[in-house]
Amino acid sequence: MCASANLTSTVNASNTQSTWLNSAFGCGFGLMLGVCVTGGISGSILNPVVAVVFALFRQLPWIRVPVYILAEFIGAFIGAILAYICFAHSLDAFDGYNRQITGPYATAGAFGSFPRPYIGNGAAFLSQAVGAGMLVFGIFAITDPMNFPSRSTTPIAVGLLLTGIALGFGYPAGFPYNAALDLGSRCAAAIWYGRNVFTYHGSYTWVPVVASFAGGIVGATAYQLFVVSKRSLIDGEQDSVAAF
Repeated sequence: MCASANLTSTVNASNTQSTWLNSAFGCGFGLMLGVCVTGGISGSILNPVVAVVFALFRQLPWIRVPVYILAEFIGAFIGAILAYICFAHSLDAFDGYNRQITGPYATAGAFGSFPRPYIGNGAAFLSQAVGAGMLVFGIFAITDPMNFPSRSTTPIAVGLLLTGIALGFGYPAGFPYNAALDLGSRCAAAIWYGRNVFTYHGSYTWVPVVASFAGGIVGATAYQLFVVSKRSLIDGEQDSVAAF
């Protein structure tokens, strides 16, 4: 809901590129709040790909993964509806009661990612996969008990991580690194914007979903290969030296 509300406010205030900073920080703060609230309940598993990679590499029981993903989707759907209700009158004043996906008065971007007209699906996929990979790599580093960050700084670190990646890689097609958030909000948007939210830009809907999973799994694998395995190798060498 924080993400949709922030993006709705941004779209309503201005349709220029200068609002990108507001979106990045708003979504980062929203994620920070989510981590604070759910940390003691689910371990702050707020993203489908995070649930999958934690099951692959961090011993999260697989039986919990579909439950988390369903809860994330439902939460995104309800959050988008609540955000729309809160800002409906402001959107009416902005677009003249004509909900649009593209153009100077487009507002659908508050409820899902839509690439800029000159960005192809391939380029959008790459930017989102790289961003999702960096996000998961960073989350693995932040939550790694062998690293320096303490648990009390985890919400701040994760929120700033998303903000930094959004500022660096989100401009071409947004930063939908959470498949449940993008798809759940998009389904809610279809109520007011129609089925074009799914078919726009060459049926773009699949891009953020597949890209987030592909990039996230690669990012998690990279952390295991280049950090965890390397650390294990160094520890093994130190143990060998100590034995002599």
